[in-house]
Amino acid sequence: MNWCSVPRQGVAFFAALLVAHTGSCGFTRPSASPTTARQVLMRSLGEAIALAVEYCPDNTCMVFRSYNRSAHAVLPSFALLYLYYYDSYIYLSAFKASSNIKRAAEMELERYLDKRCRGNNRQQEIKCVIERLAAQYNIAILFARYDEGVRSEGEIDLSSELAGEEPR
Repeated sequence: MNWCSVPRQGVAFFAALLVAHTGSCGFTRPSASPTTARQVLMRSLGEAIALAVEYCPDNTCMVFRSYNRSAHAVLPSFALLYLYYYDSYIYLSAFKASSNIKRAAEMELERYLDKRCRGNNRQQEIKCVIERLAAQYNIAILFARYDEGVRSEGEIDLSSELAGEEPR
């Protein structure tokens, strides 16, 4: 998928912070610059830089955010796991029905499934991986909405979310 063509209502990755563009979306990297914009921001501004993935199908968004420097590689995986296994947005039904998405979610789950989580039943393994990644990388899940052009956010209590619902 070409992320440059994803409409506003689709998944929004803050690409300048998450990945270095190398010629896509009209961006080019100067050959004299060996570092990415993300690296410059993280080195210069450190803990003040938040990395985020947002899913915004309408005037509401699920926001996955972390100020942890190591989270940039994990945050998209965490968002995929949460959206696939737990989020109940009606807009995700086609996403969740896709065999490619199912395979990707299972691969990401296996990637992060370690001895602390392995050996439980599958539902407990999923919860364990999501809880562990959230704790280890200080990932917050927020619900955001736009009312009359103003954005408001509220943090979601992950423990309550995972306790009240079984993964898909």
